[in-house]
Amino acid sequence: MSNIAAVTALAGPDTLIISDAHNHASLIDACRLAKAPTSIVAHNDLDAVEAALAGRQQSEALVVVESVYSVFGDTADLPCLLDLCVRYDALLLVDEAHGIGVTGAEAAVGMGGGRRGERIPRPPRGHRNAVESARLPGRGCAGSRSRP
Repeated sequence: MSNIAAVTALAGPDTLIISDAHNHASLIDACRLAKAPTSIVAHNDLDAVEAALAGRQQSEALVVVESVYSVFGDTADLPCLLDLCVRYDALLLVDEAHGIGVTGAEAAVGMGGGRRGERIPRPPRGHRNAVESARLPGRGCAGSRSRP
């Protein structure tokens, strides 16, 4: 439900969703329910992500990946994906469901590396606060009054 809430809240009709081919079924369903154009790129292929971002016709883009992929246990290159998203003014949505408690404190999870005191980069310029965008209209968060 959280993936459906996040993707459908962040992707509108003028958003290109770029989804890794090995994303979890919940992310695939979320992309379908968002009713936004979706480009499925080869697994962990940064060149394919960049080509999709560079060639997009839509004004916004949302790159959707998992930190740790549920089928094979491999990881996304989050620092490189974040660099691409900043360069092409796109949002990066990371499903952390399979990485929590698995990768350890020193792994490069969550874009900030998980180390105390390290800043997590803000969304690209021009985007609304992504947490608030997902929390407020997302059906998966209906009835929740808590702050993220």
